[in-house]
Amino acid sequence: MTSNAIKPNPRVMSGSVGATPILFNLDDRQLHSLNESGNVCWGLLSRAESIEHLIALVGDAYGLESGQVASEVTSLIDQFVSSGLCGPETDAQQPAAERDVLTISRRRTAEMIGPISALGVPIILNVEDAELKAELGDVVSPLRSEPDDDSLEVAAIVEITVRNDLDLWSVEVGGHLAQRFGSRDAAIRQVVATINSKPLEYLDDLVVFHAAAAEFDDGITIFPGVSNAGKSTLITQLIHRGYGYVTDEAVAVRPRGHEVVPFPKSITIDTGSQELLAPLTGVLPSSSPIDVDPRGVGPGIISSGGVVKRIVFPEFTVAGPTVLEPLDPFQAFNRLLANSFQFDRAGQTAFDTIVSLANDVPAFSLTHSGDAAHLEMIEELAWTGQLTNPSVS
Repeated sequence: MTSNAIKPNPRVMSGSVGATPILFNLDDRQLHSLNESGNVCWGLLSRAESIEHLIALVGDAYGLESGQVASEVTSLIDQFVSSGLCGPETDAQQPAAERDVLTISRRRTAEMIGPISALGVPIILNVEDAELKAELGDVVSPLRSEPDDDSLEVAAIVEITVRNDLDLWSVEVGGHLAQRFGSRDAAIRQVVATINSKPLEYLDDLVVFHAAAAEFDDGITIFPGVSNAGKSTLITQLIHRGYGYVTDEAVAVRPRGHEVVPFPKSITIDTGSQELLAPLTGVLPSSSPIDVDPRGVGPGIISSGGVVKRIVFPEFTVAGPTVLEPLDPFQAFNRLLANSFQFDRAGQTAFDTIVSLANDVPAFSLTHSGDAAHLEMIEELAWTGQLTNPSVS
């Protein structure tokens, strides 16, 4: 170990979940927990002008001579360096990747749809095929942010263009060809995926989770989870029962106050859930995913957003008991981290938001098979804040 100054890697996020200090390295997505001495050493690292100075600072913190802590501090720094958590002061932070920002100001054409608003990011679609334009118009209708005015001046960040050439469908994003498809359905799915994902590149001031969300009387319940966790099934059932629809795909949370920004896109229902949900949606099962307008499910209440009051992590199972059980803050933190987006841009702000959600908001895991039992548990939790029967066979 040299006497040169060692500084924290600027891509390492820090915080405390419960009583456990933690570090998260954006470079390798690794999470590290710290013991007391490691936390003290890390906290003093940015102030130290050299390793010797850091040893002196740690000794002062414990009321000990430098020689009494030198070995432990040196060992800790070796571990920090080998894990990529810190390095020589000359190491420069990598600049953020550039992103395309389109600004379009022109009269609407017959081929244009929108603008629509995905998590506050404006999007327009150019679709030459009249039949496909009608289909996509229905899919994006819940996100329409402006009146349908042919003379509307459009200022857009994301532009999606769909063309058909000899029955080969192409989807372009911002003028760049994304992919070619052999069917109309595949092109629609690519457009939906782009609307879901592209805005994340522009949301520096929001923290976004892969999650569904519904509004209850006391606020928002979010349901983070991986694909096939049953999020869309769950949210369709809840809004049919009269609760407000926030989203079935991406929950954006403002860093301070845990306020959710609504993303009321069409609900995408995969083939495995279509038969179960057909009585609620009125849409017959198909051989491919279908997009359902949330305003046509039950009372059709679209939420205007609110504060996160609870977090439920669903997991779908074909058979077995329905179980809703509480999670401790560290369990909640790990699951939120696994279902979060755009860390590289939001950085410490995103990390702080996840930490505060895990520490401050009640969290639960839910195992369900799509029947009514899990809905009743969620309702009881929202109404009373507690469960009388957390497991139903």
